[in-house]
Amino acid sequence: MRLNVFEFEDFKWFPDFLRKGMMDYLRYFFTVTDYYGPTTDLIEECLHDLSTNTIVDLCSGGGGPVLQLQKDLYAKYGRETDVMLTDLFPNNDSCRYNKKEARGNVYCSEESVDATAVPSSIKGLRTLFSSIHHFGPEEVHKILFDAVKNRQGIAIFDIGDQNLISVLGILIFHPLLLLLMTPFIRPFRPATLLFTYVIPLIPFFTVWDGIMSILRLYNPTDLQKIADSIKADHYRWRSGKVKNKLGLCVTYLIGTPKT
Repeated sequence: MRLNVFEFEDFKWFPDFLRKGMMDYLRYFFTVTDYYGPTTDLIEECLHDLSTNTIVDLCSGGGGPVLQLQKDLYAKYGRETDVMLTDLFPNNDSCRYNKKEARGNVYCSEESVDATAVPSSIKGLRTLFSSIHHFGPEEVHKILFDAVKNRQGIAIFDIGDQNLISVLGILIFHPLLLLLMTPFIRPFRPATLLFTYVIPLIPFFTVWDGIMSILRLYNPTDLQKIADSIKADHYRWRSGKVKNKLGLCVTYLIGTPKT
């Protein structure tokens, strides 16, 4: 059962230097582990069905899983994609850094983009990684409806299962991984070192938000019900789970216009 709890990073007053430190760590973690690797086949199928090579990543901060996905698409299918990174709180310095590491064209929206009301001028397959749990059911409905209204494909992916093992994994492993990985995370931020090793606020808030994320997760049935409530006969929806190489589950919901 999804619980209505809060994560600190959702609040506008939350310090930006802490949010950036947390997001940079998660981006690095997802990239190093290729956490969303199993979604490559699903995304390739969507791009093929939509006849597009453009991905619009919502709630992406400075980048993350979608940039690894871009590399995987090229390595596995030879598909070169254009990726636009958008977020309500853009992390532009991380975005500019990650453009250098990308396999293909990456564009950073320096303007705030609301996932529930994406400008109609932005076209492409919409993706959300590790972010849909931040939205309540009514907001998820708005996100899906906005894609349907603009006849854009949408692919939503989220991490983990709602169980005690996932919570214990976050409690035990994330603090250790933060200590080990932080020196290798780029762009380099002195504040990140300070608030990881001296005043460990980044580990604390990362663990808190991680546990709250597990409690807020949607399962495939939840997402499918919200999608079906839109009554869009010209759209095809499908949901489910895939496992990554770590043996952890990735929940997905995909919607594409019927040809």
